[in-house]
Amino acid sequence: MSQSGIFVRPAPLILTQSEFQQRNIFLPVPLIDYPYLMTLKPTYPIYVANRPEQPNTDLEVTDKYSGETVTRTALADPATIDRAIAAATQAAAPMARMAAYERRAVLE
Repeated sequence: MSQSGIFVRPAPLILTQSEFQQRNIFLPVPLIDYPYLMTLKPTYPIYVANRPEQPNTDLEVTDKYSGETVTRTALADPATIDRAIAAATQAAAPMARMAAYERRAVLE
């Protein structure tokens, strides 16, 4: 805690499995027991109208320090973007009628 009474939490440490191996980091318990550490999946989908989609095109996500590709995420094509905009437009009025706690539950 700082002198102003505001608690400052350090930024989370995010390493890929290969980075753990490259740095010879030994964890005494499985990675899952360390909630502040995580590994990335090989790929991540995009969500359109609450449904995961994995188009044929991927976007590489690289580590800014090593330049290594750490994961890939789906890259939306123009048709997917149009469907996402249409779904969001259609959902706007029903979402506006919901209470804040109901919207929060939908988004979680």
